Amino acid sequence: MSDGFFLWYRAPWSRQGAAAVLRALATSELTYRNPETGAVTLIARDAAGRIRRQEATETELLDALLLTNADRADFHLWLPDGLDVFTLVRRGPTGLVVDFALDGLGDRQEQAIAALVRVAGRPQRSLQGFVLDRTGRTAATDWNAVLAGTERQLPHWPDLLALPHHHAERLTGPDPCPSAYQDGPLTVLAAR
Repeated sequence: MSDGFFLWYRAPWSRQGAAAVLRALATSELTYRNPETGAVTLIARDAAGRIRRQEATETELLDALLLTNADRADFHLWLPDGLDVFTLVRRGPTGLVVDFALDGLGDRQEQAIAALVRVAGRPQRSLQGFVLDRTGRTAATDWNAVLAGTERQLPHWPDLLALPHHHAERLTGPDPCPSAYQDGPLTVLAAR
């Protein structure tokens, strides 16, 4: 089982922007509606940290994604066959961080990754960077600090890392160094 993740660093979104992201994800076969029931599922935590799933409307999901009444919003995205991708939206150092958990997907993990890269990885003004780690090997890394440029040494390279050029130039890690290419305002580092 993988503990992989995809972190998407982006500018804050409006209600229309969040709705556009949900539509783009659905077009890429990651929908916020359970394919079996049609339900939208928000995830809440009580004071003891216990998880409680609650059905919600699309409007309630969009309200939660704006983070006006909370520091985070947790919900499920779904692949067509009913496998879920736990998704967390939280405030980041310069905007939002959208954290997609890639565990429990088995051979469908690559389908979810392809959808996420199609939507989150395309060049756009709101994109500040992203991290793809298929196995969770870099889960202990402070990715907020890496994307902000205050952490410059990585113990392990993720599978894919996109960050601003000026931060990428100063980043070091173990050999072999990943291949790099420029994509708009970002440098993308791809592990070999």
